[in-house]
Amino acid sequence: MQSIDTNRGPQKAACVSEAGHHLGRITAALQHRNAERQALMDGARDYAIFTLSPQGRIQSWHPAAALMKGYSAEEAIGMPFEELFTDADRAAGRPAQQLAVAAATGEYTGEDSHVRKDGSTFDAAVVVTPLRGPQGELWGYLKLTRDISVRKRLEGEREGLLREALAARNVAERANQVKAEFLSTLSHELRTPLSAILGWAQVLELGTDALTVSHGLAAITRNARAQVDMIEDLLEMNRVEQGQVRLDLNRIDLGPVVAAAVEAAQARAAARSIVLRAAIEPDLAAIQGDGVRLKQMVGHLLNNALKFTPADGQIHVTVSQTTAAVQLKVTDDGQGMAADFLPHLFDRFRQQDAGTTRRHGGLGIGLALVRHVVHLHGGSVHAESAGPGLGSTFAVRLPPMVTDGSVSTSFMSHVPDEEASEQAGLPERLDGVKVLVVDDDDDARDITARVLRGAGAEVVTACNVERGLALLHSERPAVLLSDIAMPVADGFDLMRQVRALPAAEGGRVPAAAVTAFTGPEDRARTWAAGFQMHLTKPLSPTVLLGAVKQLARHPMRATMAATLATPAIDAAR
Repeated sequence: MQSIDTNRGPQKAACVSEAGHHLGRITAALQHRNAERQALMDGARDYAIFTLSPQGRIQSWHPAAALMKGYSAEEAIGMPFEELFTDADRAAGRPAQQLAVAAATGEYTGEDSHVRKDGSTFDAAVVVTPLRGPQGELWGYLKLTRDISVRKRLEGEREGLLREALAARNVAERANQVKAEFLSTLSHELRTPLSAILGWAQVLELGTDALTVSHGLAAITRNARAQVDMIEDLLEMNRVEQGQVRLDLNRIDLGPVVAAAVEAAQARAAARSIVLRAAIEPDLAAIQGDGVRLKQMVGHLLNNALKFTPADGQIHVTVSQTTAAVQLKVTDDGQGMAADFLPHLFDRFRQQDAGTTRRHGGLGIGLALVRHVVHLHGGSVHAESAGPGLGSTFAVRLPPMVTDGSVSTSFMSHVPDEEASEQAGLPERLDGVKVLVVDDDDDARDITARVLRGAGAEVVTACNVERGLALLHSERPAVLLSDIAMPVADGFDLMRQVRALPAAEGGRVPAAAVTAFTGPEDRARTWAAGFQMHLTKPLSPTVLLGAVKQLARHPMRATMAATLATPAIDAAR
């Protein structure tokens, strides 16, 4: 007879109850973990998280993905994830590449561009991880996407600022290098003629024969003029940089301007056995220009050609008419230029043969001034060279002036050229003219007085404003010459006090400022103070005597009336 276990029912019920309780704990734990995972995913607002099928279709869609990409979960789930890529990335196979790399290596990381639902793009950092089952089978992929557009933009801005800073640094370093080279060149160029002047002065002090004296004086004059030219070029360059260059525009025939510049350069060419020829077409169209500036421009081109043309070389100057311009060409068979230097040829202070081994002097200013003058006239200038040793050609094109009549060939409506004036004949005579010279520099005052007395003038001198006013009262000069920069009181102070005097006490004496200040604002101040002329130091005897004679010749009434309507005469050059 089989026995019956009467306790099995309760035991089974207890086991079932315990299993159910354990299952409940597991279910609660899973629910808790799922809640934590969902909270973690919901809190990761910076990351778009979604899963993909093995074929690359979206299976789940994180809320941040909807915010970042613009698709709702209903729209995204089931969509091929390649639609989130740009056309270029799809064409390049980037979606398939990401999945293949992730499946093969366990993870794909990278940066690329993604497309939102509205078509806009953004930069993204992505991570793709394969999801596998217990046997290693591929269930799908988990993809994390982070919008890094702001970071990329900031990185781009930082890189841009870095490039700008490096470029600015390179410019500053180049500017410092150019400045150092220029100061070294300037020191050399000023000291070279100064050495000749001092050397010849010491030789002449020792006494020597007449031929040596003549040779020494010519060398002193030549080197002093070279220094003056350099200073004038530096001041002109400064006026260019300050935008203070103004043109005195007139109807100009370029032919006589070029002919005069070529004639002035013939002596230098002949001294080095250089053939300098000019071919100027007749009946050129007139241009609207400044005759003085244009002659200086041609002079700089000729100086450049003479500098770089060897002895027995040739320089050809042509002026011709084209359909749209009057064209000047200066061609030489000299040193020529390398192709990489041509773009910098007209830069200020740039020289092809810089350094202590250079064969030619100069400050590197002349061609920069040429370009500026040409541009002020609405023209263009360019240079050509087949290479070193093959010569060069400079071509200037100036627009013709609209004209309805004949062209005037006169361009000498300015103060005559100093060297031409000296060659014209004997200096002016000033017999019986009394001149008061006020200058605090003993040497300048002495040489001015000597030149004036040599021409027959009666000269009284003063070393300051106070003494000058006293002599004006007692001597009643016909002409007053005054320096500007003087201690305690300057030439402007003197002139204001003079013009405040009655005519009977010398208040209307014709006066000229003799000064080393040469800027346009300086000339304007001399005129405003009551001077009738602005004479620039150093003065040649010809210019000095001509200016004094002009002042003494005209009564003050006419001179003062002229100053009310026209600026003071600039007799600097």
